[in-house]
Amino acid sequence: MQFVDENDGWAFVFSGHQLTATAPTPEKPVCQCLMASHDGGRSWQQLPPPPDYLQNFRFVNDHVGWAATGTTDTAGFHSGVVRTTDGGVSWQAMNLPSEIASSPAALLDAKGERTSWLSFCLQGDCSRRALAVTYDGGSTWKSLASPCPSSPGIQDRLSQYFVGYFLSESEWWILCRLGDRGGAALYRTSDGGAQWVPLAQSTGAAGLPALPPLLSPSGGWSHIGFVNPNDGWITIGGASGGPFVTHDGGMTWKDTRPLDVAANTASFLHDKYGWALTGSSLLSTDDGGASWHQIYPPKGR
Repeated sequence: MQFVDENDGWAFVFSGHQLTATAPTPEKPVCQCLMASHDGGRSWQQLPPPPDYLQNFRFVNDHVGWAATGTTDTAGFHSGVVRTTDGGVSWQAMNLPSEIASSPAALLDAKGERTSWLSFCLQGDCSRRALAVTYDGGSTWKSLASPCPSSPGIQDRLSQYFVGYFLSESEWWILCRLGDRGGAALYRTSDGGAQWVPLAQSTGAAGLPALPPLLSPSGGWSHIGFVNPNDGWITIGGASGGPFVTHDGGMTWKDTRPLDVAANTASFLHDKYGWALTGSSLLSTDDGGASWHQIYPPKGR
């Protein structure tokens, strides 16, 4: 789920309950649907079927968005990157180098129609991760080293705890999963990846502040985002949820989880206004997460 302004947002639904503009309708079949809202999340419309095996997406405005796809077969893993310029109505495939296309690749972020970042397993080894960036709309990709240490316990696929946010061409954050016990570390660069600074670890080791409580490695989706160099958030799917909010660039985090349920994704426009998606509802805040209000489905339905 992501919003690019106070009105326009998208969500990918994988459920037996297909959303409509009014409320879920359980009599309809399983829905793997891309939904769009143009009224701040109060109503949703189903878009034409997205590319098969959509993994994740990132919109940069009300028209342009990027997404990653992934499949497996007897020949191995096959990744792809697609882009839309009409708000998700249609998608066009981008080129990927064979090293990335044959790896479990994940879309990390995008800026405009020409710049996007991926993560992938280095030389087919998912215990080591690398970054890739395109500045020409996907025609060519440049590989970059990531700050994440090798994690031998992660071999089969790209961990969902390898997530990132790219505020500009120089200011980036990467959240790395460490090993197979749910540990994680957060890194930041202010020079486009030339140097990385460790900000926090899940255990607070090495004198670093502690990250919010993370899930066991058996489940959950993570997401991190920033609206400026200081104000950002992390959500972790499942019981730990979120959002956890930072106002010092990621060194310390405040728990803003709703009391009754945790959210597994969030999207903020600035340090005050944002949305959080739980398993059954969409919430909004206008005070930086101090309070949350359900906006979808409408209460009473």
